Amino acid sequence: MIPIRKTIVSFSALAALIIAHIVTVPTATALDPTSQLNTYIKTSLDTYQIPGASAVIQKDGKTLLQNSWGHSSDGSKLTTDTPFLIGSLSKPITASAILLLAQDKTIRLDEPIKTYLPNFRYSSKSNQQITVRHLLEQTSGISPSDGLNVTDRSYKQPGAISQAVTALNNVTLQSTPGTAYSYTSANYLLLGAIIESASNKSYSEFVTTRIFAPLAMDHTSATQQDSSDDGLVSGYSSWIGHPIKSSGFYDNSGAPYGYISSTASDIMKFLQFMQNGGVILSDQSMQLFKTITKEKTYGIGWFYSPESKYFYHGGATPDFRAEMFYYPDRDFSGVILTNKYHSLEDQQVADIANGMRAIADNQTQDQLPAQSYIIQWSIISVIILLAVWSAYIIYGLFKSRKYHKLRDKIVGVVLAVIAIGLPFMLPYIF
Repeated sequence: MIPIRKTIVSFSALAALIIAHIVTVPTATALDPTSQLNTYIKTSLDTYQIPGASAVIQKDGKTLLQNSWGHSSDGSKLTTDTPFLIGSLSKPITASAILLLAQDKTIRLDEPIKTYLPNFRYSSKSNQQITVRHLLEQTSGISPSDGLNVTDRSYKQPGAISQAVTALNNVTLQSTPGTAYSYTSANYLLLGAIIESASNKSYSEFVTTRIFAPLAMDHTSATQQDSSDDGLVSGYSSWIGHPIKSSGFYDNSGAPYGYISSTASDIMKFLQFMQNGGVILSDQSMQLFKTITKEKTYGIGWFYSPESKYFYHGGATPDFRAEMFYYPDRDFSGVILTNKYHSLEDQQVADIANGMRAIADNQTQDQLPAQSYIIQWSIISVIILLAVWSAYIIYGLFKSRKYHKLRDKIVGVVLAVIAIGLPFMLPYIF
């Protein structure tokens, strides 16, 4: 009986210790939202090898999160006032500028764009003309591929926006304006040109005086020089997940659609404006800004989630990635800016933002998916195989005195494939 009694006592003591441990050690669900958010974001950045990020979340009049992690490419510690390129988060800012001009009665949203850009030409099977509203709602008919041909380029200042519009001139529309949604930055490039034409100011001057200054977005800029003066440094590209310091590419024509620099704190000021209105736009203009028809998921400068009822936008440049969101009927908004990007890793920051939103709203966040590098490794493998095959065939040709026609053709085809394919493959690897 004594051994049994000792065993019972021992198990009882062990159970007590376990219970005490469970009670005193906080679990992920027991932590307050701010602690959960900090832990979640830090873990996410480590998982995806993102060197640095800055984020702010506000809800119900409280700041749930305002923090930064990691470092810039120059080694400096990040803060919520550190500038990042915000990518397509620039588009809602450009939309705000257009609504300001409409509010001033300088332009009309349903006016054909030729009124403001008389030298811009396009071909279409329809007589329907592109209007300002079509550009805002991404229904102009300009194809994504045509947009890619003129955006993210190295146009020189001054007049970079005009140069890019000239490069887009005589584009053939893929659909009748106003009939089909097709997302392309070319639409917001044209809006930037309209802002310059209608206001008789540079895009940067207009958004700085009419948007950034009134909203106290003191660390937000729309030119490379001003961004550099604010402290912007290059971010990182990705080599199979590993961050590689980039050269710091900047598109001088790109501010209207993707090359504004800003901080997490400044973007939160913009989100608070979107939620609360006032300051720069009338109630009528704000209502128009937030109106979206049931069959659409993109309104005036914003994506919209009909299921969860919030507006959001993501953005990317060659070495930065960002996400922001706000609820029009709730006091709830957030932003995360990061300093690494690769097109095949684009979903990472969107997944992190979804998790942030879920935690802040007391919901269960989905587990972060593992990043697959199958495509990158496949491309590398193909290049290596082609190189080895070519070397083997060339070696055989030089070893043999007889040059067979078949071999000549094979070598020619292989080398041609390598020569043509490498320029297209390498950007996806690096």
